[in-house]
Amino acid sequence: MPIDKSGDFWKSPDAADIFPFLKDLAREEGTIPINQYRAATCTCGSNRFRLTGDDEEGCARRDCAQCKTSHFICDSGDYWGEAEPAKLICHGCAGDIFNAGAGFSLEKGKGPDVQWVTIGQRCVRCGILGSFTDWKISYSPSSHLIDQV
Repeated sequence: MPIDKSGDFWKSPDAADIFPFLKDLAREEGTIPINQYRAATCTCGSNRFRLTGDDEEGCARRDCAQCKTSHFICDSGDYWGEAEPAKLICHGCAGDIFNAGAGFSLEKGKGPDVQWVTIGQRCVRCGILGSFTDWKISYSPSSHLIDQV
């Protein structure tokens, strides 16, 4: 089923639509294209998380709704001490459990280095898609971030 763009918020019944949502969002906003995507999955196998992050500092953490394991997304742990993280709450239904993943904008001509990380999420309760934080990567090598979602 395609993403429903008819209302105030884009919605989807499927977590797999986070990637196409992020690609469309980047295209509509005229930002750097997202070339790769990795869905977040906990070591317990769950794909449902409570999300916390700081858009100013550019960092995010996911806490598994099933086993409660916390995991910093990409290099977020390096910046967490300086951050003022806030818990993500859905704008549509006030839910706090999401499917999540990270979209990556890769630098052209420099191999697989990551230039930008964009976190995407889908509310499990109502299906609203969103992106609550993103950040620039200013160091190399950075391709290891793709596997740290």
